[in-house]
Amino acid sequence: MEELKISARSKKMIQPAIVKYNGLIREIEKTGKKVYFLNLGQPDIATPPAFMEAVRQIDDDVLMYVDPKGIIPLRQSIVGYFKNYDLDYDIDEILVTMGGSEAIWYTFLTLCDEGDEIICPDPVYSIYREVAKATGVKLVPVETYAEEGFELPAKEVIEKCITDKTRAFILNTPGNPTGRVYTKREMDDISQLALQYDLFIISDEVYRDFIYDGEEFLSFAAREDVAEKVILVESASKRFSACGARVGFLATKNKEVYEGLLKMAQTRLSISYVDQVGAVELFKLEQDYLRAQLDEYENRRDTICEELRKIDGVVLETPKGAFHLLVKLPIDDAEDFIQFMLNDFTLDGETVLVTPGADFYFNEELSKNMVRISYVLKQEDLKRAAFLLRKGLEAYKSK
Repeated sequence: MEELKISARSKKMIQPAIVKYNGLIREIEKTGKKVYFLNLGQPDIATPPAFMEAVRQIDDDVLMYVDPKGIIPLRQSIVGYFKNYDLDYDIDEILVTMGGSEAIWYTFLTLCDEGDEIICPDPVYSIYREVAKATGVKLVPVETYAEEGFELPAKEVIEKCITDKTRAFILNTPGNPTGRVYTKREMDDISQLALQYDLFIISDEVYRDFIYDGEEFLSFAAREDVAEKVILVESASKRFSACGARVGFLATKNKEVYEGLLKMAQTRLSISYVDQVGAVELFKLEQDYLRAQLDEYENRRDTICEELRKIDGVVLETPKGAFHLLVKLPIDDAEDFIQFMLNDFTLDGETVLVTPGADFYFNEELSKNMVRISYVLKQEDLKRAAFLLRKGLEAYKSK
């Protein structure tokens, strides 16, 4: 009998580092060793009580399927939230998804046939790469560099990546893993190319509420020139510290695109009604909540950057947004160093975990000594984690 086989697409996919260490971590924690987790964008700030209060008010006798577009009160709440940013959407231009990741899946499947191409920066959010493998989409990277703050290159450089297979750009602003906030020049270039070559712009703005130093946040969704070309990817996870609720959404003014996205969404019938009820109240929160959260993360960013700069040989640019930064370490193999920190290093029963840059880079040469750090811990914990990282580097280089 012929051996059963799984698909080639599943074999191409890798387990992202943000989850592949889970089994090892569980074994390590059984020994009593404490791990400071700087590898995962899981905020430690309390989820607003309004979420659970709304959930407790549910008195339905039966939890039924609901509209695959998302319940109307949630879409209305999202429309109201957008008005704080002068973004004008109708509830029938909003599609609720199971987190931002599902939104990416549906967008790739709606815009692209197998073999079609989407242009992205390098480095890029790791989940895009895995979704591309699963959907048969080819991501075409445009290199950006830490020394230049991960700024997109000139329009002429990006234009050379466009082929007859190109369907879209995908950009994450503020960026994960870089913390880059795209400027008007960069957005003008992308918009002009989208118009010239009739391409879509997938704009992942899940970190829109994390902009530091008084920087102005510019959204592709606010541009009239590309209004029909923009697919906006959003999520409740980061801004409301509600990662476990798995509520994301897509917004687009392109009716044909929306209908395609909706067909994809109809295959899973509906999103959790319970999570949606809680999320209604999150998007109604006053801006004071978001401003207070922003202040906290800006302080955390300043703390981790200050502490990392105390380590000899470490190179970093201060991020302008999100709560991640890419750091160049004075080593040759970041993944080997991470394994060392988990398996061999301990100081007073503690260690630290970061994410290897290889998860985010197409260019392996650029990623070898890069790690992503997520500053989602309290300031005193960030100081301790940076200290452990310094001591770990000293031990690693002397072994």
